Amino acid sequence: MRHDGLKEGLRFRPDGFTRLTDVLNRRLLREMGATEDTVRQVVKESDKQRFSIADESGMEKYPK
Repeated sequence: MRHDGLKEGLRFRPDGFTRLTDVLNRRLLREMGATEDTVRQVVKESDKQRFSIADESGMEKYPK
């Protein structure tokens, strides 16, 4: 996501996070019908736990 995202204009914070709304606006994800709930489910069920979600303040991260 990070390398392709940069090519597509996503901006990442120094800690590697980007806005979920921006991710969901990527053409491929829109075509797939991805939603915030879909992304949360993928993050939760990822066996390697490579993904996480943090709120804007960075205080709360998922999965816990």
